[in-house]
Amino acid sequence: MWSAMRNLAVVLFLSVSCLEAQDLTVDSLIQQEQYQDAKAYCESVLVENVEEINTAFYMSRLGDIYYYLGDLRQSLRYYLQAAEDDQMASPLNDNLRQETYSYLGFVYRELGLDQEAEHYINESLQLARQLHDTVEQAIAFYNLGTVMLQQGAIDSAMYMLQQAYEIDVARKDTAAIGFDLTLMGSAMMKTGNPEKAIKHYRESIELLLVSSGNYNSMAKRCSMLAQAYMANAEWDSAQAYVEKALAIYSEGSDSVHIAQQWITLGQLTNLQQRHSVALDYANQALNVLEHYPRGLNTLKANEVRFQAYQGLGKLQSALGVNDQSLELAVQLGLIEQVRDAYLDRSELLERMQNHKEALSAYKMAQQYSDSLAQMERDRVAEAMRVRYDAEKVASENQVLLLENTVAKNRIARRESEMRLLVAIGVVVLLLITGGAWLVVSRSRMKEKLLIAEVNELRARIRGILDFKPEQVGVAKEQINESLEETLSDREFEILNLVLSNKSNGQIAEELFVSINTVKFHLKNIYTKLGVSNRKEALKFVVQVSS
Repeated sequence: MWSAMRNLAVVLFLSVSCLEAQDLTVDSLIQQEQYQDAKAYCESVLVENVEEINTAFYMSRLGDIYYYLGDLRQSLRYYLQAAEDDQMASPLNDNLRQETYSYLGFVYRELGLDQEAEHYINESLQLARQLHDTVEQAIAFYNLGTVMLQQGAIDSAMYMLQQAYEIDVARKDTAAIGFDLTLMGSAMMKTGNPEKAIKHYRESIELLLVSSGNYNSMAKRCSMLAQAYMANAEWDSAQAYVEKALAIYSEGSDSVHIAQQWITLGQLTNLQQRHSVALDYANQALNVLEHYPRGLNTLKANEVRFQAYQGLGKLQSALGVNDQSLELAVQLGLIEQVRDAYLDRSELLERMQNHKEALSAYKMAQQYSDSLAQMERDRVAEAMRVRYDAEKVASENQVLLLENTVAKNRIARRESEMRLLVAIGVVVLLLITGGAWLVVSRSRMKEKLLIAEVNELRARIRGILDFKPEQVGVAKEQINESLEETLSDREFEILNLVLSNKSNGQIAEELFVSINTVKFHLKNIYTKLGVSNRKEALKFVVQVSS
């Protein structure tokens, strides 16, 4: 939970340091949560296969989109393709590469593939250091800490979180420092060190007070601190912070969280042997929860009641509560809770001297324990399947890269052959031109006329290339005379800019229109001229001018 909140900034981060200024349309669609439209846009851009586009950018954005759509496998596929794209090698794409590596680590972590996650997060950390980006460095250290915490490597996790903490302190980012301290506190609780957890949780609460954090974050941290105090047997402090969390949730009329605090108070007072008070707290929680579908919170409240009745010696009442818990846990399909309820029942019946039913309840608990063991085996098998799928995606990407390399080599070979043919054609053309020149040179008049025509043609070509219409000598009326459907003023203006060898983006910037508008006009121009690309349009204009 804390990790997801910390990484929210990463998810919303937009890369702007690419080969050229990126088209912000896709980022706008993602921010508006129009994921299907954003997906269609990126795919259409990639299908066009225009040389000047940054394909790595659009592949990375497809990775974002599939992540938001919940398809981690496809998200992983596109992030890997973006990371391995040729354009990623450009120093201008360093920010995009760092961002993509960070996202890859995030996806691998969600898939439960910690080693792969650690690899890519480390890669993003190295790039962040090269870019002197302290924000991304802190995020990378934080993510490494969460991965290592999942692996049970507490010391390494604490080192990484300490690094993130020191960077955030230097940056005076109180919100980030609070997240760092909260996760450090959780790590200490996992190691059975509630005293250090208390220290970290208290510091995170103090930071939230000075940074005016939202009420939900404050209440959660107070609740976590209360749990740490309970683990350290500091009952008064624990109760004080539970009551603080309860007061905050009450201000926000957050009924479910209010009920959870009543349950925590019930657990606390049971530990203090104040069973009557614990029973009152549990009943208050159930009164709130009766307005909601019954679930885990109801089972927790019943567990408080069960322990309280036992503490008060009301064993028959405890058995009745156990009946309710068993029925609800079975109804909800919560196997672990069913097993625990049967274990509680077995102990209670043994205490009531009902040994036969106690044994029967214990056997039922064992059956559910076997079911849990099978579920764990299934979980391990599923983790292996996820790893296989992820490795398959990576292998497929490698195959695709090899196929692209082969295709590029074939294209390069064809281009080489074409250049050879062009060179031969040029030589033949030069020979023919030389022969024609010898024939023409016999006449001085013809020679002068030929020179004049050549100079005029050169001037027109220079005019087209340098965008000097006066040298080309072609007016809109002259072109329109040869067309069935004439060009508008705007279309003629765009045609001149196209013949000046300007890109769609440059034309859009010069005319203060969008790239899509330029593409729309170009489509109409090509249709009217009867051509399909810039080269043919240039040829058409030269022919008309002749």
